[in-house]
Amino acid sequence: MGNGYLGINKHRLSIKLKAVAFILVMVVVMFATLGGVCYLVLGNILAAEAAQTLNNSAQKYSAEIDNQLYRAEDLVTGVDTYITENLGSAQDIADIGMRNDLQKGFEEFFVSSAGNDPYIISCYMTFNPEIVGDGTQGFLYCRNYAGMFEESEVTDVLAFSEGNMNEVGWFYHPLENREAMWIDPYYCPACDAVVISYVVPVYKDNVLVGVAGVDMGMEALINYASGFNVAGGEAFLKSKDGTVHFHKDYLDDSGNIHGDIVDDITENADKMSLSKTDDIVIRLNHEGKDSVMAFDTLENGMKLVVCAECSEVFASKIVLLRWLVAFAVILSIMMIGVTYYYANKITGSLKELTDASNRIANGDFRVNLPEIKSDDEIADLTRSIRAVINSLKNYTVDMESKAYVDQMTKVKNKSAYNSTVESLDEQIKDGVARFAVVMCDLNYLKVINDKYGHNAGDDAITKAAQIICEHFPLSSVFRTGGDEFVVILTGRDFKVRQKLISDFTEHLKRLDSNPNNINNISISFGASEFHAGEDPDYNTVFRRADDRMYLMKQDIHKKHGTGLR
Repeated sequence: MGNGYLGINKHRLSIKLKAVAFILVMVVVMFATLGGVCYLVLGNILAAEAAQTLNNSAQKYSAEIDNQLYRAEDLVTGVDTYITENLGSAQDIADIGMRNDLQKGFEEFFVSSAGNDPYIISCYMTFNPEIVGDGTQGFLYCRNYAGMFEESEVTDVLAFSEGNMNEVGWFYHPLENREAMWIDPYYCPACDAVVISYVVPVYKDNVLVGVAGVDMGMEALINYASGFNVAGGEAFLKSKDGTVHFHKDYLDDSGNIHGDIVDDITENADKMSLSKTDDIVIRLNHEGKDSVMAFDTLENGMKLVVCAECSEVFASKIVLLRWLVAFAVILSIMMIGVTYYYANKITGSLKELTDASNRIANGDFRVNLPEIKSDDEIADLTRSIRAVINSLKNYTVDMESKAYVDQMTKVKNKSAYNSTVESLDEQIKDGVARFAVVMCDLNYLKVINDKYGHNAGDDAITKAAQIICEHFPLSSVFRTGGDEFVVILTGRDFKVRQKLISDFTEHLKRLDSNPNNINNISISFGASEFHAGEDPDYNTVFRRADDRMYLMKQDIHKKHGTGLR
């Protein structure tokens, strides 16, 4: 006969028979240990869910605080932009009339906007004393006890040493870095409060014009964080290195802070150096109670911490742990003797093939298939998988190129863009979205096509793509239309978005926007960032960027007397 009922022939023993023998043994074992396995799996699920819940809370609430910090950054950055765009040169501020005119142009808006933000308690601008000859030129507004902004005496930066943090650290620290920065919490005599400051050194042609900034009250931020709803626990702030504790129960007249003497971390202390805990939690002794915490890093480098007692977080798992040890011992004894031989002889090759298949399914074709030592179904399957790998390699390379890459510019195409938008909308629903959008459009494409031909138009589109990719190297760049590009900034590019956009703007200014020169590339763009709690979806952010791009395009085309295409 050929194949028998159990799949046996004169040359080989069918894998079906091997599997039947193995399963018969395993069924007996599994019936005996099913209860223990269920407890084990359920315990791990509960622990993972509890840890994830704490981390989700940390990320959600840090995004809310970051939204307040972003508002402060945008306000000060707007002052910086106004000054650099309306000042001929830094030396112009030496003239008191020109300096006063410049100050009038933004002071009222700056003060009004800062006053409408309940977390900002002062705003200020101090001009470069080396140019104006006086360390008090500028303005300072502080919130009074009635909650209103009133003008205060400007701190004389020349009257204090550079190392005096409380008095003039806000002025000299940004100058050392030559960039905008958040200053760590300190006591501000002018505000009579502990504050964090966002300060921008304003330069014109690499010459210091002055320093602009706002102070946010730590007490308000501490109380804001303590108001977050953490089931069975609480939320509070920590310093960048995690050694200073900001909590509503420790507010006092000496600075509203204390060292973490009462927060003795008992394990995973090195995790505090991470930017966030992701899917883990840190064990600590918090106020004499065995607790766990998760955290996320805020825009200014501080950490937003959520903390709860272990008995609350892992209540269900603690009960299951009593079962876990006993079942682990029993399961080990039973499984080792029964499965050791069969696992090595029968399932070894199957496991290799399964792992290889999983990697192939995830797009990794660099797999090592088991050596063919027998003539059975495993050998046949191995040969088939090798053939599938070769076919999939060729197919995947071809499909990825067609599906997600724009063949002309080599940036991502509209399909990749739609997929990314769906992902961002999901992040917005989950409360963890952080991104900015830059909408770019090539100017005078119709003029180029009509005057020089469509090949020249294609070259202009390709050059525009290269310029955009050069300035946003870590961001996703999409070609969404003929001469339209969208850049989505996330991760590191999002954190330094202001500098990237500023550099991009300066580059475009240096380009000749005359439509009559075929070698010139002119790009209009608009940028907008996502504001949690205000923007319901991605398209809201995109429309703002698109509107700003259109306004720029109108100005450029109006300047050269051409249509908008």
